Amino acid sequence: MTIRDTVTFKEKLGLKGRHADGGKPFIEQIQGDDLHRDTGTWRRLSRVIDRENDKYHEVVKDPATGDILHECHEPLSQHRGHGAAKRRVKEPKDGKP
Repeated sequence: MTIRDTVTFKEKLGLKGRHADGGKPFIEQIQGDDLHRDTGTWRRLSRVIDRENDKYHEVVKDPATGDILHECHEPLSQHRGHGAAKRRVKEPKDGKP
């Protein structure tokens, strides 16, 4: 009798750079594997948020093929309506749609 199994490791590294006086990070970077919630597939994410130079760069690739699935390069000040910044739909107070 033989039993075999496969183990796969995923990794993601994030860093934040702050000035000595604290406050918001002037730069944030994320590199690594990221699970896409809608499809349940793993993707390779590279994101840089540079507040000092007003830059936002994000590239999402399919790790199997290397194809770019999403790419965004724009001024950070123009990067609105994503993630936690999405507009929320307010529900009426009486609970009816």
